[in-house]
Amino acid sequence: MPTQPHPPSFHILSFNANHTPTNTKYILETNKDCDIIFVQEPYYGTIKHVPSPHDPHGKELFGTQSAPDWFLLEVEDVRNSRVATYVNKRWKGAHPMRRIDIINHPHVLCVSLRFGDTDKLFLNVYGHPDSRSGIHALAELPARTFTCVAGDFNLHHSRWESTKPTQELASTLCERMLGLGVDLLNPVDVHTHFPHNAALAPSVVDLAWVNADFFNSPHCSLSINQNDRGTSDHAILTIEIPTRPAYIADPVIKKGSEDELSFFRTLTSQLEMFATADLSNSQSIDTVVDGFFATMDGEFNRLARIPDISSHAKDWWVPSCDDAFAAFREDRTPANRKATRTAVRTAQRTHFDAQIDKAVENNQPWDLTSWYKDRRLQTTTAI
Repeated sequence: MPTQPHPPSFHILSFNANHTPTNTKYILETNKDCDIIFVQEPYYGTIKHVPSPHDPHGKELFGTQSAPDWFLLEVEDVRNSRVATYVNKRWKGAHPMRRIDIINHPHVLCVSLRFGDTDKLFLNVYGHPDSRSGIHALAELPARTFTCVAGDFNLHHSRWESTKPTQELASTLCERMLGLGVDLLNPVDVHTHFPHNAALAPSVVDLAWVNADFFNSPHCSLSINQNDRGTSDHAILTIEIPTRPAYIADPVIKKGSEDELSFFRTLTSQLEMFATADLSNSQSIDTVVDGFFATMDGEFNRLARIPDISSHAKDWWVPSCDDAFAAFREDRTPANRKATRTAVRTAQRTHFDAQIDKAVENNQPWDLTSWYKDRRLQTTTAI
């Protein structure tokens, strides 16, 4: 009997970094095969001062670490944040979003990714051992379906640790998780917290909950790495679920192309019809406007293409570059090589001249400089 193919898998890593930049750096650099990384207690502080047009001493850049391979999603109140979520940049087409419309708390961060036609929700949680404010906010969250909920909960319950007395808030949490459509993945008594104080016993406080639809799948699993945690006193949790986002880029009409000119010509002709259209009452106005938008939608759907974006894609590349490069690949003569270089240089000059003209027109020449803008560091090594 032929074996069933392994379904596509999605990997989420959860880790408490103990406010230490080197721990976060290690996780980001050694787990690029993961899809999402939940970090609890990340480093937050002054990274550096960036040049400012208003303050001669520069403007404080406050935040946490970023990395070239990851999208950093943060809570709104970064000054009191205890969580940070990183989404692998290969899922740019899945539209990763911070969902403060669902929950807005410095200890809980909800993000969404597009899976086909559905937005799947992921929740990164930190339960402060004193205030428990993140857990209380989670307990008050309205019922909805989540794909994965994970983090450092700092709670004890017999479901995941038989040697500790069950806390009332932990029981409330278990009931709330049922309303969120997730079930516990942790095995009982597999420790995740190893206090720096050797007099304290290890415990289970880092938990992973996954959607009930995945829970019984043989390809849904939790790996608890107790050894490679660096200077942190928390184990690394890696969750695997048998699903994957749909990587589909939004269709676009390429700027400066013949298709763009055709699109605008069609819209212009439609707008010219307004001069002779009957606009004497609201019903006729609605008819004319609806017709205009229907034409616009139809033209966009006809002309728009899903871009084939790679790591080598350039904004200035135009069809003439494709034609010249194709001719050179067909016949590698010195003349074709020169024609390709000319096409590339012409495209670059046209593109960047347009950027300069736009900045001058808007009276914002500083927009052309990278140091003027507030940007996070490109790598974690600079912290």
